Amino acid sequence: MRYLPDLGSEMAASAVSVSQGGYNTTMDILGCTTPAVVVPYSEGREDEQAARARRLERLGALRVLDPTRLSAQTFEDAVRDALAWTPRAVPLDLDGRTRTSELLRALSAARSAETAVRGRQRVAPEPD
Repeated sequence: MRYLPDLGSEMAASAVSVSQGGYNTTMDILGCTTPAVVVPYSEGREDEQAARARRLERLGALRVLDPTRLSAQTFEDAVRDALAWTPRAVPLDLDGRTRTSELLRALSAARSAETAVRGRQRVAPEPD
């Protein structure tokens, strides 16, 4: 297997993307507007790629070719269909690194404020 340091750019410059649909590859697919055909890896109990691909197919983000139906003809048909298809943008925040950092800062600020409020609260003495 060959590694591409910027797969997203390669996909964006392509007419159609064809892949197995691992997590990182799927994020690259979602980050561009290139039609994609995914043939998920699904040996034995491995169903992560297939489950993710099917959910995204239902959203209109990519097309799935079931590996049990894979043949030269079904592959050709899937690629040809993808060439005439426009994927839908999915409402997912793909910038998890930035968003996670923002959420952690907000959580930390909220905890600091909560701790400060507790520190200023005093318990009234009970009457005798």
